[in-house]
Amino acid sequence: MTEYHTAERTATTPLHVSTTPHLAYLLVLLALLAADIATTVWFTSLGLPELNPHLAPIAGSVAAQVAYKCPFALLLVGCVALLAAACDRLRSGAGKYPWLAVVGIYAIPVAWNLATIAQHTGFQVTPGIIYAVVAIVFVWQTVIARVRYRREIR
Repeated sequence: MTEYHTAERTATTPLHVSTTPHLAYLLVLLALLAADIATTVWFTSLGLPELNPHLAPIAGSVAAQVAYKCPFALLLVGCVALLAAACDRLRSGAGKYPWLAVVGIYAIPVAWNLATIAQHTGFQVTPGIIYAVVAIVFVWQTVIARVRYRREIR
């Protein structure tokens, strides 16, 4: 990318504009979708029943779940990306909120599966573990925000 050093260009366009501002959220969403499949297979391998009637017949197969969920996941990612871009056009930085909503929704099945697996295997989930995970996510978001802010003010 060529950097323009004219006064007019640097006053209107920052030099450190990311071409993929929502890539981290996309990667987290894809990781959650993969974790949902992995924990569902693990869940059913322990003999626990799948409660989703549409997924119950294929709950034990990774390949079948990927084939079943892939079209929906592609549509979801495309729609959220378009919505995030529209939000960014309306207000700079607002595009993260559609991603956060979808990531939050898709974290629930993974958390449910892990909590049920932990209960079934005898692993005790204490509030300290939950607080630690929340603290790690908060620190991670704070560090990312600080790095982005420093890039913008340069």
